[in-house]
Amino acid sequence: MNPPPNSTFPNPLCDVWIALIENTLLLVLGASRSQLMAYFPRIPAVLFFTYHGTLPSSNPTNLIILLGPGFYHISRSIQSSVPGLVARLPSLTTIDARIHESIWSKRFADHLSPLPSSIQKATISVSDFRVDGTELFRAAFDASASPFTTSFSATFPGLNIGFKGLLADLRFMLGLHRALAAVSFTGGSLVKVDIDNNRLMALDMSGRMSDAQKFLNVLRVGTASRLISLSFGHQNRTYRSNSVSIAVRNLDTPDEFGRFLKEVVYAAPGLKSLNIHVAELSVNEATPWTDGIRALGDLRELVRVSITHPRPLMLLDADIARFLSSWTCAEHISLNPKPSHAFPHVQRVLTTNALEGITQRFPHSLRYLGLYLNADEAPVVGFSGVTPQRGLAVLELGIQSSNYQRAQEVVRMAQTLFPDARVAQV
Repeated sequence: MNPPPNSTFPNPLCDVWIALIENTLLLVLGASRSQLMAYFPRIPAVLFFTYHGTLPSSNPTNLIILLGPGFYHISRSIQSSVPGLVARLPSLTTIDARIHESIWSKRFADHLSPLPSSIQKATISVSDFRVDGTELFRAAFDASASPFTTSFSATFPGLNIGFKGLLADLRFMLGLHRALAAVSFTGGSLVKVDIDNNRLMALDMSGRMSDAQKFLNVLRVGTASRLISLSFGHQNRTYRSNSVSIAVRNLDTPDEFGRFLKEVVYAAPGLKSLNIHVAELSVNEATPWTDGIRALGDLRELVRVSITHPRPLMLLDADIARFLSSWTCAEHISLNPKPSHAFPHVQRVLTTNALEGITQRFPHSLRYLGLYLNADEAPVVGFSGVTPQRGLAVLELGIQSSNYQRAQEVVRMAQTLFPDARVAQV
């Protein structure tokens, strides 16, 4: 085998190059000399030889493979051998694959084979191959890691995303990445997704609520249309969102809160946990922008829900009764008991009548309840004959009232209705 001459190294029209350094096999397919030297600056070019498809007789434990932009101009037989290359090297324990974005965009992932059990660590990175360029995404597998063996990170204009799961989830991560590439995001948003052994996803989002809604839409529509591949080998894998958490600085438009909740209902009808935190009022939020909150009642499997917003939530007494009728397995319900801004006069808010409805529809699993009440409106229903509910451990009440004595009456009323609970005005 002859080392490549400088003038033609490498020549993507006909040749690929290989080097074996101790226990590490380096394979270069269709990358320029400058790209190769950028990745391996300390390896002399004379150590690379023309590769015709024959692997060395030694047993390398490490493989570094570089797929350059000229990959689809090399020999067809060598092209077709790449997906099954790992199987021909049974001694391998680590793999580092670095792929040019133009090659990955041709759905190269569809031809990848599952990793053999001998592989302990593997990394795939896709970039533009420039020294100061952008890495499109990085996937890493570590067999010794726990509880997640596989991580995946990617950057889009306006969105950073990170996954953690098992190796079998990688094809789902790649499919979702492909679907997200077609979406325009507002900017500054972050999504983290943890996938457990049962393929239940915990989503942790921050930045813009509109971007989170777009992400959920891609997850829902892509899965339904098979745009996101849900199969790996011969095993079908169905993914569901079990937990959604989002933190945003403020709402940008009057309707995005409602649109986000509706998308949550569509994308995750079996959701167990929902956490929404809005830190500040928008400068344009003269009237409350949380009118879409009633969509929560359609999430019938919720166990934990927590919503915080600078203003009291747009709720009527009948709404909390409907929620409790739907959330029969709820354990923790916190519906903004401590808003930082008083409600405007045009805003509807829960009254002390809501307590009576809670006792009638009280889920036996409920241990924590946090609400904000307007105590200035006298109750229009009586509480005599109402059966007190035991089992509730903590009841936190934010109470709006111009009269201190009236607020204390509400606390005493709550203590009577929930005798086992620690009732606190917050």
